Amino acid sequence: NLISMIIHSLCHRYSPSELQMYLLDFKEGVTFKAFSNIGQDEYLPHAKALGLESDPDFGLSVLSSLFKEYKRRMKVLKESNFKSIREFRIHNKDSVMPRILVVIDEFQLMFDDFQRSQKIAEMLEKSVRLFRAAGIHFILASQTIGNNGSGAFSEKKDSLFSQVPIRIALKNSVQESRETLGFDNLAAAFLRPREAIVNLDYGEVTQNHKTIIGYADEKLLKPLRRVWWEKARSDYKPPYVFESERRITIKSGISEMNRMREEDRIPHAF
Repeated sequence: NLISMIIHSLCHRYSPSELQMYLLDFKEGVTFKAFSNIGQDEYLPHAKALGLESDPDFGLSVLSSLFKEYKRRMKVLKESNFKSIREFRIHNKDSVMPRILVVIDEFQLMFDDFQRSQKIAEMLEKSVRLFRAAGIHFILASQTIGNNGSGAFSEKKDSLFSQVPIRIALKNSVQESRETLGFDNLAAAFLRPREAIVNLDYGEVTQNHKTIIGYADEKLLKPLRRVWWEKARSDYKPPYVFESERRITIKSGISEMNRMREEDRIPHAF
């Protein structure tokens, strides 16, 4: 519910030319499926890629792709003598360099694959630490991070969270409140349903602010998404959707093959 509220609020405020989203769900994929064109015509024009299944390889490929985009953007900033995307956009109002938001739901499950967990941990820590200057931001969401057994995640957790000043905690246990907000910050354990603690200072207790989370009512949000799609569908193609269980047929791949042929790209094997 909270993730849906954040995504819809941002899309209502910013156009797809201002904001691009990479949405990865390492749970059931239900949250983000409504943003795809699976079984419907419309899709969320702000979305570039949707990961609807728990697959560490896909998560790693997204982070690797964004690292290339980070390096490309930093090269542009360096050549323009700007330190951040904010300075660049102020002085280049006609240039297109949208901010990118990466939302990873149940992000700790990325580390369940033992062989790749170390590489994923290093890439995620580097991404959260470096990408902000290039306008690439992360929301790491989880119902429980206190009992994750991954050694790679445990090793990187402190360095990862030290790069995350903004913490939002829903009602949870004392232990989970400590994991999310900080060891001395137990505020989330005493909340009521739909309440949340918002902390903008790395979980510092004196900076706790209590708020109410709105209800993500699909009766209101679905028509909104339709309006956004109607306005943007001629300029923005549907997001890439990763579904490892979806069967691929030659017929369904013809349009993609034709598109790649028209773009005159190097040969690909399908």
